[in-house]
Amino acid sequence: MNTHRLAKRYRQATALVLLAAALGAITIFAVVPLVHDHNQRQAEIQDQRILLARLNGFAENKTAAEQLAERNRLRLQSGVFLAGSTDAMRAANLQALLTNIAKQKGIRLRSTRTQPAADHQGVRFIGAQAEMSANIKKVQELLLALEAVKPHLFVQTLHITQNVTRRGSQADVLDVRVNVEGPVATDMEATP
Repeated sequence: MNTHRLAKRYRQATALVLLAAALGAITIFAVVPLVHDHNQRQAEIQDQRILLARLNGFAENKTAAEQLAERNRLRLQSGVFLAGSTDAMRAANLQALLTNIAKQKGIRLRSTRTQPAADHQGVRFIGAQAEMSANIKKVQELLLALEAVKPHLFVQTLHITQNVTRRGSQADVLDVRVNVEGPVATDMEATP
């Protein structure tokens, strides 16, 4: 009977071991893949949420960028700033503007040359220097025209000397050197 009991207990123990092995196999082959798949799907959902947040941020930035582009377009079309896409083009446009204004006032320029670009209180300026000979009335008309024109021009320095003729007498013609600056619209503003 002892052997019978031992055989019965042996069979029960074997059945328990087989049951545990079967549960382990089910866990390994069925539950672990399901948990792994669940975790993978949770990670994908989290990635999609992050992507959605980025796309929403992009859409908000796109609207802000469109508004910024519209403001910049309006600034450039306002006529307040020197025209041109580069400093060299702006300087050439400034020199041409100076020449045209002087010509309209009956003044012939002896020379014009660009001045280095400068920043004043956060605004970039392109400058030009013009030299001419004219009487005081023409110089006054030129200065008034320079300050009334668009794009806005600012007379930075004005140097006037009396022209002396070859015979040593003074003429009513003055030698004038004027430095003028115009503002430049920067391409980008800080994003809001």
